[in-house]
Amino acid sequence: ISLILGRCCFKDETTAVSTDSFIGKFAIITVGTARQGFPTEAKLIDQYKQTHYLLVEPIDSSSLKTGTKVLLVEKKNHIFLVRKDS
Repeated sequence: ISLILGRCCFKDETTAVSTDSFIGKFAIITVGTARQGFPTEAKLIDQYKQTHYLLVEPIDSSSLKTGTKVLLVEKKNHIFLVRKDS
């Protein structure tokens, strides 16, 4: 019975996404102040309502404080370059 149920009822699904797909999405800075050369943590919620924590750094010389909404513009290694949402 378990074989029959396993084949028709229980299917594995995944909502894994590539971090490259985060480019063009918005995140909120959650900890500290981000400056060039000093990345900080930001939170992004993807299309599947999964939360991702990323390291972000401004693309220009601005500083971005906790609570700032930012647009992910580019990814360099494991750090996302961002600009403030206008």
